[in-house]
Amino acid sequence: MIVVEGREGRGKTEAARAWCNCHLGVARFVNLIGTNTKTSHFTEFAKALGVGHGNSHKVSQMQAGVQDVLRTSQLMPMIDEAHFFFNQAPRMKTRPEMLDWIDTALCNPPMPVALITTPQFLICMERAAGQVGWNYRQFRRRCKRYARLPLKNTPADIEAVARHLLPDADKATIKQIVAYEALSKRDLSAVGDVVQEAKLVAEKEGASSVAFEHVKRAIYEELIPSDVPFAEMEKRLQQRKLKHKVARDAPSIVPAAAPEAAETQEREIFPRLLPDAGPRRLVRSSSPVEALAGD
Repeated sequence: MIVVEGREGRGKTEAARAWCNCHLGVARFVNLIGTNTKTSHFTEFAKALGVGHGNSHKVSQMQAGVQDVLRTSQLMPMIDEAHFFFNQAPRMKTRPEMLDWIDTALCNPPMPVALITTPQFLICMERAAGQVGWNYRQFRRRCKRYARLPLKNTPADIEAVARHLLPDADKATIKQIVAYEALSKRDLSAVGDVVQEAKLVAEKEGASSVAFEHVKRAIYEELIPSDVPFAEMEKRLQQRKLKHKVARDAPSIVPAAAPEAAETQEREIFPRLLPDAGPRRLVRSSSPVEALAGD
């Protein structure tokens, strides 16, 4: 088993799908959806492998069919969004059953498996080990390679993807797309959005190809107005985190009272609770303090 970890927007999904489409005799691309149920997971496996699925098939039937196809064909399932194998709630109540299935049903025979995920995979793994006592060492023993991608693509990578999506674009158009990617900080997702919106603008105008003005209008009229609310939210989150960090790291402003002063203050407020305040007795009074003191 190999695990490929990379931040969102790096192009992991598209690269993995393209590689699988070029190697259909070796691998199948499985894209998990954002739910943590065996039914949804095995449905995606069955779709990728051509196994019967749907409302008329039980989970056990799909699971058996997926296992039989993988064992006989030796195809490698390349599973995208693998962090959805974990419950995404702050408090886990069950172990990641699908990962245990991969460990035993696929890795033990053994068969090749690839998981593509974000950095939250290890965070979820740590949470499962701490909250439900999941034995992560069984997974670790079968993971032969854990590969981490760089934090972001290089400008040369961004430019290459932009030229691939718009092969007829001039240098100024490509430069504008690269500049927007740097502004939005969304990596290759920003490039794909610019190209898609620019093609829609060109289509509305009846143009046969995307020009510089189409890209410019897509950026300034469609994408940047959509980016502003998210940028404001991220700024508030950063300010909140900074505020909590300062409050946590700052020394206490009010010095702790000396033991003698604290004891004197305590005697003034609750005189009958102290050892030298005389024998305790039941006090019939409307004052809650005096009633507690005489208890």
